Amino acid sequence: ARRRAHSAGARKQDGTGGGAASEREAQFRATSEALLDELVKQGRKHNLTRVYLGAQLPAIPFYKRAGFSVYGDVFLDAGIDHQMMELFLAHD
Repeated sequence: ARRRAHSAGARKQDGTGGGAASEREAQFRATSEALLDELVKQGRKHNLTRVYLGAQLPAIPFYKRAGFSVYGDVFLDAGIDHQMMELFLAHD
């Protein structure tokens, strides 16, 4: 199922508008979700049993929402902490 990001009427906790930053964040999130959906789609197309990636630590909740699980230890990539994540694919 394709997910869509919405930012219309975005408000911060203090009641002010989210503005262009919220729109950029929504566009980034939508693009990230579309890329992740395509990764999973291609994995299934090629009959892979799993797909995996190295996620920056702040991005882990995004991947967890998509069904990915963390494995292994934290490692540095380009000076940024990452952790491996995987999603096991079900096939029809």
